[in-house]
Amino acid sequence: MATIELGELTPDRPELLPGAPGGWPRWPAVLAVLALMAALAGSGPDPRGLPGTDVAAPVGALVVLGGDRLFVADPSVEDPSRPRTSRLTVYRLPDGRKLTEQPLALPPLGPPDLVGRVGDMLLFTSWQSDPQQVFALDAATGALRWRQPARPAGITTAGHVLLAPPGPAEQPAPSRLWSVDAVTGAQQWSVDLPGGTMASGRSDPLTERVSLLVHWLPTGRLVLLDPDSGRQVGARDVPPPTPDGELSVAAGLVLVGTPDGVTTAYGLDGLDRRWRRTGLVGRQSEWTDCAGLLCLADQQLEALDPATGLTRWRQRPSRLAFHNGNALLVVDQDGRDPTGTFPVAVLDRDTGHVRAELGRWALVGTSGDGRRVYGVRYGHDGVSLVAVLDPIGATVRVLGALRDLVGSCQARWDLLICLRTDSRLGIWRLTG
Repeated sequence: MATIELGELTPDRPELLPGAPGGWPRWPAVLAVLALMAALAGSGPDPRGLPGTDVAAPVGALVVLGGDRLFVADPSVEDPSRPRTSRLTVYRLPDGRKLTEQPLALPPLGPPDLVGRVGDMLLFTSWQSDPQQVFALDAATGALRWRQPARPAGITTAGHVLLAPPGPAEQPAPSRLWSVDAVTGAQQWSVDLPGGTMASGRSDPLTERVSLLVHWLPTGRLVLLDPDSGRQVGARDVPPPTPDGELSVAAGLVLVGTPDGVTTAYGLDGLDRRWRRTGLVGRQSEWTDCAGLLCLADQQLEALDPATGLTRWRQRPSRLAFHNGNALLVVDQDGRDPTGTFPVAVLDRDTGHVRAELGRWALVGTSGDGRRVYGVRYGHDGVSLVAVLDPIGATVRVLGALRDLVGSCQARWDLLICLRTDSRLGIWRLTG
């Protein structure tokens, strides 16, 4: 099995907007793991209709896409008693030219998962190690720069790494939180957290960089923390959290939810109480910003006015995938087929009415200008279509056809990267 770290989504998770802004921790949220089949056989013909190249991606390899570089770590033999040794190859994008190749030493921690990239540092964690650890590799040399017993809690807008004591990812709040320098691992600040619930706000949903931390203390105190300094930047008293109470940050609001469907909204600027709603359906951690509205995307897509909390419209079953201007791109989350595609439609933001149905697609990323979405339709005959979906124009334009894809693709910066059945990684330039 190969571990491919290509971006924000897989065919099993179609949304382009990464999850709910503010789970603790929804990590890796910007980042998704794609599994390559253990036995790959056959070599199909070259892709038709799209200019591209390919690079080796051996079974068992770890592949990381970061900016204009592609990092491929060849598989290594597992031995818990010694470091894992492999080879790190760096390719230039989009032409796939090999830039460097050097030995790579991984600590004996079990299979690593990508946390993120900060500059030349690749950050990983090993969920299977005991205790769990986070470690940084120098992308230029493959050297291990630092490691700490911890679980990842995010990367801040300034590029600092947030860490918490090892523990289950679903833990509402850690007992302690600290920030380290991504290059050296040196601690920047630390704060003890006496239980409660924690959420984080993101300034850019595509990069998932943490711009705000919110802590709901057992006493009922709601505290805002600056993730780059650890300083408290706001606080107010609210009712204490209840069992299974949920906390989110979205659309300029801190949202406090209870299991009986009651949500109270507080403004980020001053934590003034804005509104209180009852009877909301779904998990109160599934709030997201959708083109200026506040959307609850769980059992249905419900759009609220963030200023008043009043419902504008509902659509069921839908999940928000992308928004641009007055258009929302949604997928029917109950309509997944065996190839990993979903029915896709464009909704009017103000009314929720369906403007157009765009057919079945696996949404794999956004265009370089951030205005459109790329989709792939995997064919049973080995031929997959690649298209660009325009929410504003409510149109689909097919860009080309590719052969013999495994079914795991990502599009970033107008590049499409897919696993192929010949154990290689295809790279194609999209000109949609």
